[in-house]
Amino acid sequence: MFACLLVDNCDEFSIQVGELLAFYSSKWELGDGGVIYTDFDSIGDRIKVLIYELELREIQVRIGVAPTRFTSFVAAHAAALETPLFISPAQLEAFLVDQSVSYLPISGENRERLEMLGLRTLGQVARIDVRELVNQFGREGQFMSELARGIDSTPLPSQRPSIGADRAAWQLGVWDDPEHVKPHRRPVPIAVILDDRGYPQARLIDGMELFITDIVDLWTIENQWWTEQKTSCEYFEVVELGAESTSILCHDLDHGEWYMH
Repeated sequence: MFACLLVDNCDEFSIQVGELLAFYSSKWELGDGGVIYTDFDSIGDRIKVLIYELELREIQVRIGVAPTRFTSFVAAHAAALETPLFISPAQLEAFLVDQSVSYLPISGENRERLEMLGLRTLGQVARIDVRELVNQFGREGQFMSELARGIDSTPLPSQRPSIGADRAAWQLGVWDDPEHVKPHRRPVPIAVILDDRGYPQARLIDGMELFITDIVDLWTIENQWWTEQKTSCEYFEVVELGAESTSILCHDLDHGEWYMH
């Protein structure tokens, strides 16, 4: 599955979002106009944390998730801010039917020809025989036919191993080229004191207790849930005594360890 992120204020923030994605995935690509593609299988189980990290930077994104690169792009345009839109393979055909042909990455000449022929939706293009499209639009005709039917074999380039690719790298934050990508924060092992519910009530810093005054949000994520190596993590968005902003604490339920993002 592909994920497409459309970034508001694209010139200012798209590179920051790309660097943040590198924390989670080795496959991502910065496109034009604030468009970023990544491998959803790498970030899917951390999507809420990713959105939270973006919110901390006051970066607004629309996220579309779909079986192919192009359809994830279309889904991102249809998504609400900060709420990913998921399109499954079974939903793909019905979703594309009413979507605008303006999403097709084609020449201006062929875009005008579509308008002249009254072809305004991908569903209309998909219903035309591919040979007729080639006759009308040349080489781009077959390309248009495939995209309109949800066919897109465009791969994502591999960048470099993500920090989150394995548990050791996730803990240590090791990069072979630290100047290439500098994530905002890396998870740091911490010690906590728990209350009767098993929730954190204080964080230990050099033996001193830093009390947690409020738990703003709580959620659980199953990492790698589609494999036999799945793990579960519990996330707490907390307010610590004297802090002006919230923090994210992560409880590794399989190993009993705690981390701070």
